[in-house]
Amino acid sequence: MLSWLRALIGPSIVSITALVAVALTLDPADCRPSLPEGPGLTLDESFNVQMGVYLARSVADYGVGLLHPDSAAEVFGVHGYNPDHPPLGRLWLGLAHDLVESSAPANLSTYADTMPVRFVIVSARVGSAVAFALTVLLIGAFTARRWGRLAGTSAALCFVLMPRVFGHAHFAALETVMNLFWTLALLTTASLWSRTDSASRPTKKAAALSGLLLGLALLTKIQAVILPPLIVVWAVMFWRVRSLLPLLICGVTATVTFGVGWPWLWLDVPGNLVAYFARTTDRTLLHVWYLGERFVDRDVPWHYPWVCFVATVPIGILLAGLLGCGELRQSDRRRELLLIVGSILTPLVLFSLPGVAVYDGVRLFLVAFPGWAILAGLGTQKLQVWLSRRVKKPTVWTTAFLASNAVGLIWLHPFHLSYYSAVVGGTAGAARLGFEANYWGDAISRSLLDEIANELPPGSLVEFAPLMHPYQLTELYQLPIIERAQIHLKPYNTAPRGPWLLVFHRLADVPSEERLKSENWAIVTDVQRQRVRLASLWQKQR
Repeated sequence: MLSWLRALIGPSIVSITALVAVALTLDPADCRPSLPEGPGLTLDESFNVQMGVYLARSVADYGVGLLHPDSAAEVFGVHGYNPDHPPLGRLWLGLAHDLVESSAPANLSTYADTMPVRFVIVSARVGSAVAFALTVLLIGAFTARRWGRLAGTSAALCFVLMPRVFGHAHFAALETVMNLFWTLALLTTASLWSRTDSASRPTKKAAALSGLLLGLALLTKIQAVILPPLIVVWAVMFWRVRSLLPLLICGVTATVTFGVGWPWLWLDVPGNLVAYFARTTDRTLLHVWYLGERFVDRDVPWHYPWVCFVATVPIGILLAGLLGCGELRQSDRRRELLLIVGSILTPLVLFSLPGVAVYDGVRLFLVAFPGWAILAGLGTQKLQVWLSRRVKKPTVWTTAFLASNAVGLIWLHPFHLSYYSAVVGGTAGAARLGFEANYWGDAISRSLLDEIANELPPGSLVEFAPLMHPYQLTELYQLPIIERAQIHLKPYNTAPRGPWLLVFHRLADVPSEERLKSENWAIVTDVQRQRVRLASLWQKQR
């Protein structure tokens, strides 16, 4: 027991530090003016937070009575309920939102007049920060328990030092909560099932617990559907026919958990199930900027997820993960590690298949990153062993190796979704190769908006590009800086034309700089990282 507690010390310190680092840098634009600047609002946050707050208050009002069919119809059968995602991830964000707002309200006062449910995005972002910290702890504790304290602490740290993962922890979106429940289901299954040898079968309790956690993952986001076939293949590989009963128990438990946990399904079980899964194929097409070309999301080249994965993991962590794959030769932990490796490869393979839509960098397959952090932790421990035979103070060298991976995290702050590793020459090299610059709009941040508010006369008409959905401008209007400056926003290239243009550089959809210059726009100010323009303000020349 004492050794187990000691193994937790390192991952716990990393987890708490990560929580503080994220929680202090959540503010998009003076909603929390006393805190450091965070990334700007992203495209999906308002949808998730509004539904999350609605669900959290419904749970508070109805309690367990929400599971009564009449109550379920009152909450989930109304026109305002949006079932495009399952409820658990949004409920998590909504509960965090209400907890934070009840104790420390944000500097935001106008949402009550413009939205059916008052919500403050920065307060819901705390939910993602907490989910991130818990995922870090899970990764570190699992790895430390099986491969040692250094491996566990290193795995936790490697997960934190992945800028794309760290960046997503700042947003009130579903990806970070999905990573938490994905990791919980994955590592619990790997741990409990692997306690039995191939001559027996995993216990019924282990199968039921795995099913429960798998059901919770399915209640969070659609990516969880990747886990069941992965677990089936893995179980059959090691337990053959003896895996059938545990798999049946796991599948039934997961199905029941998913069904009970989403009362919207009850209103029309076959129809709503078909509607939910059909949305993954019947949806608005998005555009992707990749290697200097514009693609429709279903026509992106098969290698897009593999290239993006390699290009967005810091090179040291990438190499450490490859080194960690050598542990697959160790038979005592081979079963667990194979499931973890499968959790990396399966999402990448899925999003490589023809006709499967993929967009927004690594966002849709962010679930591949927890497994790689574990491999990187193992690789770091192997590096330490190698160094101990060759240099004095090997711990110093290992620490320096891990710390070197933080350079990109610091350099890109707070725009971590624009990070690219040294494999492609950093963000600057990625720009030359034709990778996307700023796909989610987070570069329209406090510093840029503050500069705009100080430079533009009150009441200025500002065009905006690219407009990805109709509510995007409504969300920006609620930011204190925009409200204070009395700026009027409208979509780019619509009458009446404004003298100013605000752009975030989603290259697949934004008008090119050549086009803007040909239309007599001149750049006034911008946000850059590594000399790559992420957002900018333009003025029309007479």
